[in-house]
Amino acid sequence: MDETSKLVEFIKAKHPDLVIDKPLKINTSGSANLIVMVGEDPDEQWVFRFPRKENVYAIQQMELESRILKLIKDILPIPIPNYVFKSDPCDEIQYVVYQYIPGKPLTIENFIMLDDNQKDQIAKELGITLQILHQFDFIPHYPAEQIEKSMIRAAWTEKFELVEQHAFPYLTLNERNWASQFFHQYLSDDKYWLFPSCLTHGDLKGDHILCNEAHGGLSGIIDFRLQIGDPAVDFGFLMMYGENFVDRVMQYYGVSPEDNLKDRARFYYLSLPFDGLLYGALLNRTDLIEEHLVRLHSILNNTG
Repeated sequence: MDETSKLVEFIKAKHPDLVIDKPLKINTSGSANLIVMVGEDPDEQWVFRFPRKENVYAIQQMELESRILKLIKDILPIPIPNYVFKSDPCDEIQYVVYQYIPGKPLTIENFIMLDDNQKDQIAKELGITLQILHQFDFIPHYPAEQIEKSMIRAAWTEKFELVEQHAFPYLTLNERNWASQFFHQYLSDDKYWLFPSCLTHGDLKGDHILCNEAHGGLSGIIDFRLQIGDPAVDFGFLMMYGENFVDRVMQYYGVSPEDNLKDRARFYYLSLPFDGLLYGALLNRTDLIEEHLVRLHSILNNTG
């Protein structure tokens, strides 16, 4: 019996009341989690999320999410996952369950189909949501070593060292030279490290932003990483929709004129392919390596 079949049998045994006479749909595309969708009726649909056993970070992350999401779900203006069932830390199979949040992912393809008013509504809701999230008092809930800003900068320096070691072999000499200059210039400049540390979503890509197809606007945000760091990280993901859209989000968020948040967001956006390359190299996932090489080439072509 393969892993997905075992998880299906586990769900049926552990939560028979949720799955009886309901179809199950399995999504194995995620690098961190396996997802099992139960049911078809949005009002009675459940999401079972199982962190991949080979991804220790995903297992630790799930426990963190279960604590922090419970604290922020009532202060954010849009729905987020509400874990109604979760495993104990000592259980062999780790998982969480939450009720499905309906919505259309804000992929680039879906974004370009929106009219200007719809884009503005989404920008407004994202700006307000990020403002509230970034102002959350995270200090009582995180270890001191994750809060210290010098550790955040050190973590990025360490990440680049890993990129050099594991991702550079897949790059051309010109690409390596560009990446080295790009990272060193940013990491060595103190002006980029004056931000107030905050709680971030940490993975605000299009698949995790859900839109209300009937009324416009947002219907939910999912798959939080909940990292402590630069608020610009979340804006970096939004750069995929273009800088004009990011400007709108920042306007509703409230950015002071002297803040270099947009410059920092641009750095995080340009660094995203290296995250994927590194992860693909560490897990020997050729599909991820190829996907993020394409993204990197696209970015390099657009930046000249």
